[in-house]
Amino acid sequence: MERLVDDHAVRTTVFVQGIPMSTPHTRPVYVTRWASRPELIPGNRPLFGTVRMHASFPAMLALRLGDAGHDVVGLAAHVPHYLAPGDYPDAALAVIEQLQRTSDVALPTSPLELVRSAVRAEIDEQVASSEETREMVAELEHQYDRFMTENRLEAAAPEPADLPSADEIAAEAEKFLRSLDRPAGDGEPPHNDGEPPHNGEEPPQGE
Repeated sequence: MERLVDDHAVRTTVFVQGIPMSTPHTRPVYVTRWASRPELIPGNRPLFGTVRMHASFPAMLALRLGDAGHDVVGLAAHVPHYLAPGDYPDAALAVIEQLQRTSDVALPTSPLELVRSAVRAEIDEQVASSEETREMVAELEHQYDRFMTENRLEAAAPEPADLPSADEIAAEAEKFLRSLDRPAGDGEPPHNDGEPPHNGEEPPQGE
């Protein structure tokens, strides 16, 4: 990979991803930025001090490229943990916006804009049909608004206890998925194949 970067005179390598977080779909998608050099992301104000995640090939590749002196930028969209298995165009649009600010790359967004409206309508419908899910989203909204207010005033990072564990994320995602096919007012969720809501198209790969 390093040879390809050298052979093609790549100025900056950008890594994009989505990470499940305790954030509601009713609020703007926050994108965490990181880079091999602080100068690559001027004005960056991270919400977190340190976040530990499982190692991956892209993460190792980014580290090695940075160690070799290549410019690397990472963009990580915060995806509502209960929507992580499904389509979420808002996250893709947020990453594209940050990509345009970070580099000279301009990508078309019209197709995603059209899909976003349909996906958002389906999510809202499913949330409205489940009292348990409505309460969960309302609590996430309260936490989000409180944290963003405190962050603007004090630039404080959240305590590790505020972040969900992997088991908590999986449990919430499964709970939401079970509610997707539940008829309004039905207290018993039917068994389903665990497929997330989408707009009838194959979900994009590599967010």
